[in-house]
Amino acid sequence: EVLAVFREYERTITTVLNAYVMPLVSSYIGSLESSLRANGIDASFSIMKSNGGMIGAGAAVRQPVHTALSGPAAGVMATLQIAKNTGVTNSISFDMGGTSTDVSLLREGSPTTNLAGRLGNWPIQLPMLDIVTIGCGGGSIANVSPYGSLTVGPASAGAVPGPVCYAKGGTAPTVTDANLVLGRINNQIAGGTLPLDADSAARSIQEQIAAPLKMDLHAAASGILSIANNTMVGAIRNVSVERGHDPREFSLVAYGGAGPMHAIDVARLLGINQVVAPLHPGIASAYGLLVAELKNDYARTSLQTPPDYDLDGMERVYAEMEGEGRDWLREEGVPQDRHVFSRWADLRYAHQGSEVTVAFSTTQVTTKAIHEVIEVFHNRHQQLFGFALDQPVEIVTLRVAASGDVGSVDMPRLSCGLDAPDKAIASQRQVFFDEAGGFVPCGVYDRDRLAPGNSIDGPAILEGMDSTVLINPGWTGKIDEYGNCIMEPGK
Repeated sequence: EVLAVFREYERTITTVLNAYVMPLVSSYIGSLESSLRANGIDASFSIMKSNGGMIGAGAAVRQPVHTALSGPAAGVMATLQIAKNTGVTNSISFDMGGTSTDVSLLREGSPTTNLAGRLGNWPIQLPMLDIVTIGCGGGSIANVSPYGSLTVGPASAGAVPGPVCYAKGGTAPTVTDANLVLGRINNQIAGGTLPLDADSAARSIQEQIAAPLKMDLHAAASGILSIANNTMVGAIRNVSVERGHDPREFSLVAYGGAGPMHAIDVARLLGINQVVAPLHPGIASAYGLLVAELKNDYARTSLQTPPDYDLDGMERVYAEMEGEGRDWLREEGVPQDRHVFSRWADLRYAHQGSEVTVAFSTTQVTTKAIHEVIEVFHNRHQQLFGFALDQPVEIVTLRVAASGDVGSVDMPRLSCGLDAPDKAIASQRQVFFDEAGGFVPCGVYDRDRLAPGNSIDGPAILEGMDSTVLINPGWTGKIDEYGNCIMEPGK
């Protein structure tokens, strides 16, 4: 019921984890249902899955392991829609928050999936979006190691006590403190509801970083950001270069509270020439929940060895799984004309132990379809591992993805503005940029007052309620019809 494929260790671990979290998830969902009824809300709701789809509350209670790491998956689905709105085909999602950063790659309008996911040290052999998470965020703590080197993260100050500048008891300098000292964020954030203590932030960096390393304050703060940025570059290389993709062929979609502030620095290190910051980066993952479809995955081990592929047997297995998916979609109330099924298979070279998942391009198992999927497997193996073999190919596991469109929320188009973007300038301040050799005057724009068609040359800062967008010198940001800021290097 939980995992109908071979590899007993992974099956057992996945089933045990499912049973372990079931009482807790059941309690959470039951409490939410009771609260909704108590407030007069008679409505069903869905839960995000780690594969980028949604399931009903009842299904989430029965198989809660499918919700592991589902929060970052919602951000990837937001990236998918944002990229579609902006006409971007290949994108990398870059979600930088206070504690961690999550990155994922979307190619040709589709997210990538990983069948060898992990939850901590435990393998989960379920389809999950291929997301790499690292311990680097706005709250990541900077310190000097016993060997005299500057390090950043993975330890975090969290929300409590938080960075030193929050004045809530934090004493260790963080990435946020460095951004404040360098003028990259305002000393009043969250619409002025959270004042920041720049003097305390500067003192912590001076005493704990600059003095031990015999650096000046601003060089130390810049060093903190440089290390954080390079750490995040490593994560993006993990999902791109190490998967056979050139990041220079992708756009970087930056969100989360801190993502748009670091995005151009990260993009420059990777050779990426387009960065997209959505209108409300801090709540992009919530938007992802609104645009995701209902989706469930089905899998059956059906070992097929060449040349005797059992075409009829494979077709029966696919038909059974599609029948299960059809029943599930009906239970979720999805009209039949909105049912969508896609077929996949795990293939491997004979006598090898690892598989590659590829899509079937047809809805019927035929000799021609088998030849086509094997050809795709060879190409994908070459891309992933740098080689392909002239060896027989086994089909190990058959998969079906069942999805249903239940209606999503379209991002509203904004009316074009008549005012020049200068009308949105709220203030000016000095901001430190390495590429400029120090502090330079920088216009600070009220992002809510910018309109489609506005073009802003860097250096510039766009401040919103939920995040800050940094446009570096030599880059230009243009506001599109959805309020996204699309940033590219100047010609």
